[in-house]
Amino acid sequence: MADESQSLRGINWREAFPFTHLFRAFRIAVHPSKLILGLIALLALYMGGRILDHLWTPRSLAVPSEVYEYEHTVTSGGTSEQFDADRLRLRDAIESSYADRLIALEIVKDSDPVKQKKIALAAAESGEHLGEVKAKILKKRADNVAPGRQRFPRRQARRGKDQRPER
Repeated sequence: MADESQSLRGINWREAFPFTHLFRAFRIAVHPSKLILGLIALLALYMGGRILDHLWTPRSLAVPSEVYEYEHTVTSGGTSEQFDADRLRLRDAIESSYADRLIALEIVKDSDPVKQKKIALAAAESGEHLGEVKAKILKKRADNVAPGRQRFPRRQARRGKDQRPER
């Protein structure tokens, strides 16, 4: 027994300290081919989402607080048909409100009010004119803010004169 020499020939650092695998993973992760592959996967996911967005109509999109409405229906003992009817009722109210906004902003115009309402409802159902509505709302907001912006520099100049120290 005394003749047996015990020597340390080497330490397997990966076994002794398993967290060192993280450093190897980082070295693999920053490899350019893997980064490019990840970028391609990310772009494919984005484009796939855009394509799927165009496949479904705006009418099939979620309504505000749809998840909470479903939870309320399920916990109160309602059926999925009842939830679908409630969701459809809410969707119709949103579309009607949007149609009224299209008419109020004069995006949809017609001499016959009944026909105008039908055209606006059809546009609301398909989700048309969103860019025009946004542009008109932003223009209206800018018009409302413009007088205040014109007065502000004059007040600032007046305040600046009053606060300057005399020499």
